[in-house]
Amino acid sequence: MISIPLLKQTIKSNGVLFLIFTLVPCIFLSIVMLIYTTKTADAMQSILNSGALPPAMLQMIGSQLNNLSLNGMLATQFFQMLAIIFPMIYLIIVGNKLILQRNVG
Repeated sequence: MISIPLLKQTIKSNGVLFLIFTLVPCIFLSIVMLIYTTKTADAMQSILNSGALPPAMLQMIGSQLNNLSLNGMLATQFFQMLAIIFPMIYLIIVGNKLILQRNVG
């Protein structure tokens, strides 16, 4: 059964933390969307085609070479990594705080 006073107190005590974990990905998305233009996509493609990168790095990058569109960049940079890690870290921190508060109180 859920304790309503404990829920309210947890929401109040973790409001700033939630705000931080919400703003950081929003700022990252904004920066990626502001930086991305057709010129940057063409520049990235020319760097990849010029042979400036060693073959081992090209193999490591792999399937991301085909995703130079805005959707591809967001899918590879944001949704594969940050969209999973940030909520997971937030839930671990809040869960640990909640368990410690429950055991102390």
